[in-house]
Amino acid sequence: MRGRRTAAASILGLGLGLAPAASPQDYEIYGVAQDLPMGFPDEKRRKNFYVTIGGTQGLREGTRLDVIREVERLHPDDSGRTYRHSVRIGGLRVVHAGESSSIAVREDGGEGRGDLVLDVPGPMVGDRVGVVTD
Repeated sequence: MRGRRTAAASILGLGLGLAPAASPQDYEIYGVAQDLPMGFPDEKRRKNFYVTIGGTQGLREGTRLDVIREVERLHPDDSGRTYRHSVRIGGLRVVHAGESSSIAVREDGGEGRGDLVLDVPGPMVGDRVGVVTD
């Protein structure tokens, strides 16, 4: 009986040891809320970005996040090759850090990078986020 328990504990320990560690690609934007534009001159549009990273991962109010999008393109020849690029879209600043998720706002205030042609220029649901470590 003791041998079975030891073997089961060893298998469980081995399985836990092989569990992947959390990496930046594991965190993403899962929701966006925004004000409706009212058409006033110099109106400032506000957006909240809901992200799957929180206090458990060390986030607190004021933490800066990079927003990364995976851009994939198919090569035009008949080989079927695809190329994947991880592109920094912009930055977010955490305004509320929950235990496992947070709310952030645009740090740079713009609508994405002007030097890249993207279908959606600013951060969107599904973009990855990672903590800025500079």
